[in-house]
Amino acid sequence: MRSLLFALLLLPLAIFSKPIRYEITPLLRDGSLRLQVRVWFEGDANGATRLTVPTRFGNAEHLFRSIQHFACTTPGSQLRFDADSAFVTVEHAPKQAIRLYYEVAQDFPGENISDDHIYRPILQPSYFHILGRALFIAPLWDVGYDVTLEWHHFPVEWVLHNSFGTGVRSQQFSFSNLRWLESVFVGGDYRTMKTEVHGQDVWLAIRGRDWSFDDDALLTMLRQIVEVQRDFWQDFDLPFYTVTLTPLAPLPSTASGPIYEWSRAAYFGVAVINSFTAFATPFKSQSERDLCYLFHHELMHNWIGWQIRCGTGPSDMRMAWFSEGFTEYFALRNMLKGEFITPDKYVEELNRRFFGGLYRSPKREASNCAVADSFFKCPHLERLPYLRGCVFAFFLDNAIKAKSAGKAGLHDLMLDFLEYYQRPDKNLSGHFDFFIETCSDYLLQDVEPHFEKFIQEGKMIPADAFVLPPYFKMEVNNDGAPFFWLDKDVAGWEEGLKQ
Repeated sequence: MRSLLFALLLLPLAIFSKPIRYEITPLLRDGSLRLQVRVWFEGDANGATRLTVPTRFGNAEHLFRSIQHFACTTPGSQLRFDADSAFVTVEHAPKQAIRLYYEVAQDFPGENISDDHIYRPILQPSYFHILGRALFIAPLWDVGYDVTLEWHHFPVEWVLHNSFGTGVRSQQFSFSNLRWLESVFVGGDYRTMKTEVHGQDVWLAIRGRDWSFDDDALLTMLRQIVEVQRDFWQDFDLPFYTVTLTPLAPLPSTASGPIYEWSRAAYFGVAVINSFTAFATPFKSQSERDLCYLFHHELMHNWIGWQIRCGTGPSDMRMAWFSEGFTEYFALRNMLKGEFITPDKYVEELNRRFFGGLYRSPKREASNCAVADSFFKCPHLERLPYLRGCVFAFFLDNAIKAKSAGKAGLHDLMLDFLEYYQRPDKNLSGHFDFFIETCSDYLLQDVEPHFEKFIQEGKMIPADAFVLPPYFKMEVNNDGAPFFWLDKDVAGWEEGLKQ
């Protein structure tokens, strides 16, 4: 029903859309792979169509360096590059048929992929991995987009898999805005596998042979995670979901051989439409369970960040306390609820990773503005909204449960947010009053002072402000960090913890 409502809300916008077609072809030159892209669309009636070009995604800057031989091949037209801008203008006759040409190349040397490269185009002779934000140059329209993608002349044995489907050489989809650029595309020697959750397809595309787990074990874990999270959100209508997994470069070697330590392994993910793309370092004793937390977190973004829209771009971190922090909290909650971790492990993670990480952080009281301004420049600030938002969610969840005598919690509030913020004319940044008003209704008091103090100003939540259920015990360490443990003598503690 929720998906039907969303579709009906989109319908008026989708009627007023314009077609755009991309033809993507591989080019092998001197042992390196490029993607040749041709684009067709109708120019604007005023004779000047603005284009958005790849610039930045997350901490990856200057993505336009991967774009080469960019030209407009329409007779009588020309490109005007705006100085210090992420835009290019095509000047042409009114409503003229426009044709663009460009090539996408990997802009870093070698075949070893590190965490510095995960947002950049990765183009190797045997495979490619590229985000939509780095692949497509698109016109800036105030109407919808009817997109056609055609994949030409790729080797027949290559897998082609992306956020919009798998194995097809021609794809069509429609969007009311440019959010279709928030997507992922892979091809080459990936292996694809399918499972189902509530009758809907869930795909895994993985490459590399150095994993210490088998593909089937990872696919089984993915299915279980998707099932738990869709049950949590009561959202079963997504017809296609995909996960890609790409290996990062091996860990460094020592005199005694490679270093295979879980603590040294790297795990990264990027959530995009209908999908997330993951990167990990293979190591000797690795289990599919080592990817469990990453998969829970990135899948949670399908709702927190995608359907519950923040209204900020991937490089704007003003709402990261919510998009990342609340995601952390509910990813951990769902790991507990789905029995991926034990109650003791759940409390351990709260203590060590979140409360310990926040209250001991050298930047723990940085303002939200300071976090947004320097998120990609300072590792301590980059981690802060994950910690701060998770602790704030824990604070709100237990306070709501206490005020409602256990009849409601932050989960219920999130379902209200999902229903409201997935509307095409609503988002968290532009309509934050709904967050404040609805949260205050659940809390039975005005939540805005808490938000201003603990999120915007960045002050620590005092230990005595936490309202805890009887099975949760707390003490305060010498550094002021709350420390929790479970009182398992309290009747119903385990059931209460999972609610």
